Amino acid sequence: MFTMQGKKRRSVLEELSARNKHARSTTNGSILSTSADEASVISEAKEKMTEFYRYSQNADRRASIFALERDELNNKMKEQAAAHGRQVKTLVDRIEQLQVLLSRYQKLGDIGDLESVFVENRTSNSKMQLLKDKLDEYEEALDLARHQRQEDKTEITALDDLLRERNQQNERLQIQLDNIKTRMNEKLDELEKIEGHDSDLSMQLRNKATELDQLASQVENKDKEIERINKERQNQLRDAKDQQKQLNEKIHMLHKNVVQVEQKLDNVSRLHEMTQANERHLKEQCSQFRDTVDVKDKEIDRLRQAQRDLQNKLDEERQQTSTSKIDIQHIHDQYNSKLKQAEQKEQELQTKINNLESNAITKQLELSKLEQMFQDELTSVFERKNQLEDQVADLKEAERELKKQVDAKMHDISDLEFHIRQAEDKNHELDEKVKKLTDNAARDQEKIEGLHEREHELNDKLVAATEAGISKEHLEISFKKEMDAARMQQDQLNNEIDELKAVIKESTASKERLKILFEKEIQLARIKQDQLLHEIRDVNASAKMSTITKEQLETSFKEEMDTARIQQQQLSDEIDELKASIKKKDSCLRKFEELSVTLEDTTSHVQSLEHALRERNAKIQELEQSNDTLSQRCSEAKNNLAATSERLFKSEQQVDQITKRLHQIEADYATRDDDRSEALEKTLTRIQELEQMYANIVETSDRQATEIEKQQLALNKSRTHTKDLEKLYEEVSATHTIDKERLEHVLSELNEARARVKELQHSYNNIIAARHQDTTQFENQTRALNQSRIQIKELQHMYDEAMKANNRTNEQLKEQAAGLEESHNQIKELQRMYHDAMAAHDQDVEQLEQHTRALEERDDHIYELKQLYEEAMEQRAEVAEREERISLLEVTVENIQKDLNQTAELKSQWETRAGQLEQMLQETTERANLTERDRDHANSQVNDYTHQLSRQAEKIEALEDEIKNWLIDLRETERLYAIEQQELQRLKGILCWMMQCGKEALSKEDLEFLQRAN
Repeated sequence: MFTMQGKKRRSVLEELSARNKHARSTTNGSILSTSADEASVISEAKEKMTEFYRYSQNADRRASIFALERDELNNKMKEQAAAHGRQVKTLVDRIEQLQVLLSRYQKLGDIGDLESVFVENRTSNSKMQLLKDKLDEYEEALDLARHQRQEDKTEITALDDLLRERNQQNERLQIQLDNIKTRMNEKLDELEKIEGHDSDLSMQLRNKATELDQLASQVENKDKEIERINKERQNQLRDAKDQQKQLNEKIHMLHKNVVQVEQKLDNVSRLHEMTQANERHLKEQCSQFRDTVDVKDKEIDRLRQAQRDLQNKLDEERQQTSTSKIDIQHIHDQYNSKLKQAEQKEQELQTKINNLESNAITKQLELSKLEQMFQDELTSVFERKNQLEDQVADLKEAERELKKQVDAKMHDISDLEFHIRQAEDKNHELDEKVKKLTDNAARDQEKIEGLHEREHELNDKLVAATEAGISKEHLEISFKKEMDAARMQQDQLNNEIDELKAVIKESTASKERLKILFEKEIQLARIKQDQLLHEIRDVNASAKMSTITKEQLETSFKEEMDTARIQQQQLSDEIDELKASIKKKDSCLRKFEELSVTLEDTTSHVQSLEHALRERNAKIQELEQSNDTLSQRCSEAKNNLAATSERLFKSEQQVDQITKRLHQIEADYATRDDDRSEALEKTLTRIQELEQMYANIVETSDRQATEIEKQQLALNKSRTHTKDLEKLYEEVSATHTIDKERLEHVLSELNEARARVKELQHSYNNIIAARHQDTTQFENQTRALNQSRIQIKELQHMYDEAMKANNRTNEQLKEQAAGLEESHNQIKELQRMYHDAMAAHDQDVEQLEQHTRALEERDDHIYELKQLYEEAMEQRAEVAEREERISLLEVTVENIQKDLNQTAELKSQWETRAGQLEQMLQETTERANLTERDRDHANSQVNDYTHQLSRQAEKIEALEDEIKNWLIDLRETERLYAIEQQELQRLKGILCWMMQCGKEALSKEDLEFLQRAN
């Protein structure tokens, strides 16, 4: 525009100079006539030129002001963008620092070497195998002891037969009374030795009781330590929760900052609109400037038309000059002076014109420089335009990649939602099944309470039958097998519940990772938006510079602005889509959290069911123990009945002998003379003594008959009680089988849920996992310690009850003299029925084991971390098995103690029988004389009896040795149990480390993804 105006000015000046030269060439008269007109035209032209120049200066001034305002706006936008970038960077750095702090809080203890752990596991497995071999040996020894007990029973029956023969031969044992007394004294000495040995055993048992008390005190100390550790853990968890709250508050502040940044972006967009309005205003001013230029062009045309008119007038004047030369010559002298003045004025005008021409040349040079600068700016603008086009293409490619990533993530989200819906449906099913299980558990609890009440009622009735000697080893072994199977199922349920918890934790972790990824993607989108805004501002600046000179750049600038607006709109749409997807993902994550809550509720409910099953199993054990005591008492009553029957038989024989002697005496009295009156008086006194003895025997027999009737009544009650126990046992076994079937059904459902939930394992929260692992670890430790404490208390209680029962049985053995034979057959029938039920139960247990094997074979395809976790859980199960074996060893120790008590009872029985023999021998000395053959036979029988007593003493010593060995094995197993607990803690630390490594690996992958996106 300026060059065109300069050219016009130059052409006008050239025309004026040409006209002036032409005017000079004309005559002086014509010059004088036209000088006034030319002066007026020149003055008008000068005035217009000055006005045009002033207007151009004002326009330049306004353009410079608008350029300064534009630069200020650009600088402000740059400063705001830089401040926003710094804020975002500080926020990202703060988030990273907080994540590092969280990772520090998540770490648990020292991490050992994996190879050493595997070596220790192998050694522990070998030790466990050795323990299994020892247990097999101990079981064989128990079988041998049972066989020996059966042999002892047969020997006891043989002794009973011998005693019957001895009762028949009582009349012939008077001669050997002295020898028998001396031998009996020796046997009594041996029995006193045995009693001393028994006292030593009782002292050892008391020492064991004191050791158990010490262990209980140690367990209480450990409980206190665990409570202290739990408090510390709770404080740590509370601190972690506070820090988590602080993090949530900081995240909330970050969200607020993001909102503020969005408001700032809105302000920037408003400023951008204002700049666009200013640009429109400048364009309007440029259009006005063009209108003014057009007006000036019209004025220049008008001046040219006036110049033409003047030229016509000059031609007319020239014609007039030809006619008026004479007049001019005449006037020439007059105006000569005026001509000089005009020449002077002309010179002045020429100098002014030269000055104007020089000024015009300088302006032309300046305009040429401006044109060159404009051309340079045009080239730079076109280069910038090309760069912008390349950047737009790159942005489009990045946009396509973002769309692809967003589509992939939306697809993943849809898959997650589908799995969530499936998991929710499964959770509804599990809730219904859990409700059913709770109802069944309530019914079982009611039955168990009824059994408990019946047990309290029957405990009083079972006191009279504590001496029964029925072998309960087979029942205990079968029941232990059943309990082992139930514990294995319980461990499997615990493992599956832990796996479900792990899956839930992984889902929450994936939720957090998805949130972090989406936040990073939003930050990248905002950074790209800021870059586009900077580029748009640069384009605006270049476009504003170009609009002053060229109209072509306006169209290109409009196109670039439109494309930039479209891109900005697309980015805003993408941000809205990302926000919508984030909302959807938040809803999915909420569903995940609800699912995790429901799963935790189900696990807690399953744990409550397991606790109810444990209580019911404990009550079943108590019922079986009461049944065993009943059988023992029945057997003891039978033995007493046999002894009383033998005594009655002996008394009847004695009465028959006395009657025979009376008849003989009466016959002798009829045949003898009066000289034998003294002998008759002696015989009469003897007869009176015998009658008194007969009356005493009859009274004792009556008392024994009354006692037998009482015992028969007790036997009838015990029969009814055994029938009730049979019914109760059948009901309990039926409910137990139903519960097992339900547990199997729940196991299958849990396995299906686990198979479905495994697909969601990649979305997991490691922070919550570590916290849950800590809590579960401490809960397991406290639960194990509580169980050990309960077991120790139960052992103490059982020991006290055994000692009380031993005292009661010793007192009752001295008082009771009759037994019960029919109860033995009934108890045998009960035992047979119980064996059949246990065989069916063993079959069910084998089916359950097969089912568990199939489940374990399905779980072999899990990745390496899962395998390590399962190995750790297997080692934990092995530790549980070792605990169970320890409990079995403790039960065997109790059985051995019971056997010792039974030996003490046998010893007391032998003592009572020895006393009875002494009484019988004293009676036989007063009644009859025996032959030497009978004496030898009696000596041989007494020798056999002493030999049997020596064998019994040897068996007692063997049992004591076995008890010592069992105690040594118990200490060894306790030591191994402590080692296994240490190994479990180390494995848990390794698991935590592996989970932390997995988390760090995921964070590295996320960083690589962000770097690729950048």
